[in-house]
Amino acid sequence: MQRNGREHTLEDGKVIFGTMHEKFGIFYRPGNPVPHSSFNGSANISTTSDKIYAENRVFFNDQPAVARQFAEEFARLWNEYSEIVYGRWLPEKYIETSHVPGYVRIVFNSEPVDELLLTRIDSELINLIHRVEASGSLDLAMFSLTRLELAEAILKSAERNPGARFRLLLDHAQLDDEDPLQSKMAPWLEQKAAELGIKNIQVRYRFRRNAYGFSSEEKKPILISYLSLFFHHKNVTVNDKEMAIGSYNWSNSAEFLNFENVMFFNVFYKDHQKVINSFKAEFETLWNSRMPAEITSPRKGVPQTVTLAEGKALHQQLLKTLGKEANYKVLATLDREAFKTFDQIVEETGLGATRAKQSIRALEADKFLVKWTKDGVEGYSQAD
Repeated sequence: MQRNGREHTLEDGKVIFGTMHEKFGIFYRPGNPVPHSSFNGSANISTTSDKIYAENRVFFNDQPAVARQFAEEFARLWNEYSEIVYGRWLPEKYIETSHVPGYVRIVFNSEPVDELLLTRIDSELINLIHRVEASGSLDLAMFSLTRLELAEAILKSAERNPGARFRLLLDHAQLDDEDPLQSKMAPWLEQKAAELGIKNIQVRYRFRRNAYGFSSEEKKPILISYLSLFFHHKNVTVNDKEMAIGSYNWSNSAEFLNFENVMFFNVFYKDHQKVINSFKAEFETLWNSRMPAEITSPRKGVPQTVTLAEGKALHQQLLKTLGKEANYKVLATLDREAFKTFDQIVEETGLGATRAKQSIRALEADKFLVKWTKDGVEGYSQAD
């Protein structure tokens, strides 16, 4: 994709570029120029999205009114922003499409409003946030929340509607706000809510202990975000009646740099309730998946959530544990789905039985590892 102005220069002079972040597909029947079906959501077409990360994808079967909105976007991106990489470039036929009442409405930030301005997705979301009813609700499942204007809109809506319930469920990396340049808004939002006496906002974070590892670049243990098995959803439900979902993270890069989209569902329309209910069920499952007190067998991929206070305490403790080289050596032998006996760990780490045993105990105490029996053999694996 050609950058075409979608770039930003940081204070240190480094230039960052936006990406083609949309994840939709369109289907045609042979000989018919009108698309009949489509899909869209948070999921890339990849093994990690299909099998590892928390993702979503909505399919619109035999709904040309929806597919044509995506076809318009594809033609716009293809004609205005693409560049030849392979083969011969041919223009895509562009047909302007309007939202058909009764079907999902899709907002694209590549779509021009006039000669100077492009469509703003954040203004659509702020309007949705402001529609929270006095005794209503807002449930946000979001990979990245770094856009101040959207966080402020939640605060204002919660303050205006003290009888409403606001729940925010975020990716593991969002609780680590030590670097102010990353502008992670959830901890800030919790702090501001406390200062303002707003009591109807709850925030939880998906958490994985084995997302921590040793960085050879920084020469210290850190949170390695991709190891957290991304909580990659990007959806918000308001009053259990309206829902916005798509590729759009609540971030500045999504708003101003990337090509993004958001779909708007409303229970007023046919079949929308079923889709909203599916996401509500997913949210409730994840929200209520609290971290267990005991782990007796590997549970990689099983969702676990923590509060900010719980997450920060664990964050510091886990970094401290991995700060000891012997502990990290043991953990490194159990990467991914590995199962190792005690003797194998001793041999691979070269630590000796006594030091290996001490490290295993420390890692078990922090639930990095779990001791269990596989095919009649006792050994160790990553706990989560």
